Amino acid sequence: MALETEARFRAQYRKLRFDLKGAFGAWQSYNLQFTQWQSLVKGRIESSGDLLEKQWRSGDLSTTNYLIALNQRAESLLSGIELEKQTRIALKNLMLQSGRLIDLPPVQHDFSIE
Repeated sequence: MALETEARFRAQYRKLRFDLKGAFGAWQSYNLQFTQWQSLVKGRIESSGDLLEKQWRSGDLSTTNYLIALNQRAESLLSGIELEKQTRIALKNLMLQSGRLIDLPPVQHDFSIE
């Protein structure tokens, strides 16, 4: 019985260690991608909107091209937001796997809006 208990313990230990390594790898990957995205767009996002508007108002850019460029800018921002979200989720999972964060059930609120 002791050998069986030890074997179950070792199997559980290996599984937890594997899960922790996987969570760390996922976080590392997302964090690297997000950091690279941030360095690529640093300063460009804020100034690009103003520059596009100036070009459009001066007539250097047609309304169609202006709207296309704004859409591309918005898609870039959404990509960054998604990367940041995935990075934070991966960090939460890493913390859960490492035992540094306890996963609590959602809080039930007993109030109503009247």
